[in-house]
Amino acid sequence: MQAVDANAAGRGTRCRTGQRTFPSVNGAMSSWFWTAANRRGTIEFDTMWWAGYSSLWMTFALIWAIAASLSSGRSVPDMLLYGVVGMSTAGIMGLAVRRHSATVPLNWRSARFYRTHLLGLAAFSVVYACSWLPLEMARGGVRAALGYASPALPWSAMMGSWLYLMVAGMFYAERDHAALRLQEEAAGQAQLLAQQAQLAALRSQVN
Repeated sequence: MQAVDANAAGRGTRCRTGQRTFPSVNGAMSSWFWTAANRRGTIEFDTMWWAGYSSLWMTFALIWAIAASLSSGRSVPDMLLYGVVGMSTAGIMGLAVRRHSATVPLNWRSARFYRTHLLGLAAFSVVYACSWLPLEMARGGVRAALGYASPALPWSAMMGSWLYLMVAGMFYAERDHAALRLQEEAAGQAQLLAQQAQLAALRSQVN
C-alpha cells in the first residue's frame, strides 16, 4: 500500500490511500476498500462540518437576538429576524475568509499577512454592519433605515471586526490541526510500511 509521498523539505508529508507497492504480509487487500473507506469518511466529515458550521451561526443569531431584545426593548422574535440576517451574512462571508486564509499562510512577520487581513477585516465589518439596512428599508422605508443606521452602524462594524478575527483564527487553528493529524498519520503509515518490509524480507529468507 503506497501511503506516503515525501515532498520537498518544509512542505510536509502527504498520505495517499488506495495504492500499493507490494502485497500485504497478512494477505492481499484490494485497493478499492481503502478508496471507498476514504471517500465515505470524507463525505461524513463534510456533512458534520457543514452541520456544525450552520449550527454555530444560528446559535450566535439567537444570542444576538436575546441581547438586542434586552437592550432595545423589542421582542426576541422580532430581533431574531435581524439576528438571522446578520449572522447568515457573516456565515457566508466566513466561507470567503476560510478560502482567503488558505492562500495566506500564518506568518506574524509577513507584511502581506497583515495587509490582506486588514483589508478583509474592513470589508467584512462594512458588509456585516449594513446587512440589516435592506430589512429596515423594507419595513419603514429609507428614513427608517437611516434612523436605524446612525446609532447601530458603529457598534455593528465593531462586532463585525470581532467576528472576522474569530472566524479567521478558527480556520487557521483548523488548518494547523489538520496538518498535524496528517503528519501523524503519515508517520504511522511509514512505520507500518517499514514493519511490513522487514517481515517480507524475513519471509523471503525463510522461503
